[in-house]
Amino acid sequence: MREAWDECIVLAMTGRASADDLFQLDRWRKKSHENELHYQELVALWRLTDSHPSARLSGEVPRAADLLESVRVPPRRHAHPLRGGRVRRTAWGSRWRAAAAIVVTLGLAYVAAARSASRVAVAEFRSGPSELNSVVLDDGTMVRMAPGSRLTVAFEPDKREARLDGRAFFAVTPDPERPFHVRVNGGVVVRVLGTRFDLQSERGRAGTRLLVLDGEVELTTPRGRSDLVAGDLAVTSPSAPQSIQRVDEPESLLKWMGAWVAFEGTPLRRVARELEVRLEVPIVIADPSVGERTVIGWFAQEEPEELIDMICRVADVTCLWVGGGVVISE
Repeated sequence: MREAWDECIVLAMTGRASADDLFQLDRWRKKSHENELHYQELVALWRLTDSHPSARLSGEVPRAADLLESVRVPPRRHAHPLRGGRVRRTAWGSRWRAAAAIVVTLGLAYVAAARSASRVAVAEFRSGPSELNSVVLDDGTMVRMAPGSRLTVAFEPDKREARLDGRAFFAVTPDPERPFHVRVNGGVVVRVLGTRFDLQSERGRAGTRLLVLDGEVELTTPRGRSDLVAGDLAVTSPSAPQSIQRVDEPESLLKWMGAWVAFEGTPLRRVARELEVRLEVPIVIADPSVGERTVIGWFAQEEPEELIDMICRVADVTCLWVGGGVVISE
């Protein structure tokens, strides 16, 4: 039965699924957390096959089993206890975790099938009243949704539109030809090309809260337009002027996301700073040139040591644990 859903996922990724296929796939994903994880895993593996002939719209639709076999996933490794002054080697975890690592390592190019489709691709995602939800959109954008949130996405060949009710963190895939718009209550629109930001706007509550982590964001409200940069926190309200303030440690406001981080072409120095604040672990980059390497991907390791070591592994740098901190070098 799982194989049948694999084929449906592949059809959806190539833009060949019917409206009924997409509806049934959405229902299947929402039935269980395991189903959603399996979906995200196959999507991640599919994105690794951009150079594979099956990633193009021409030709036959590939079997899911062929796609899975075309990507070699590193075998599991046993974790060693953390010891100061030694490089830790941690377990790869489950296959979907390893797939996320490979995405970063390869600097993946996203499948262009969604852009080439003539129809509008619409999808809706929800998180339960007491659960967090993570999704990867068709363009590769990574989203972490707070409890009780709803996200509706409509992608067209020339634009990307989303509507948010609740709170979500976005790591948007850059696309100069298709800006990413997020609409919320009160006629507020967030426009980005490729950046990371935290957005909150709940139904029944006036006002919007927008925190920019990387890049630039254009915020439009009935009162006017503002251009925000990394470290800006904007608060809008129907009854008061828009407020924009600088935040010294914007990363400290992301702890609601739990053991989950996402980066979109983010320099390793910024990655290190975010991990340092959120995990409360001192991190030093010994070689400044290493700090300019970029990271793409999302990670969900529960233990801080595993999270840091995984990112160091996929960024192809060395993590040296000294005392209670980390030194990153070539």
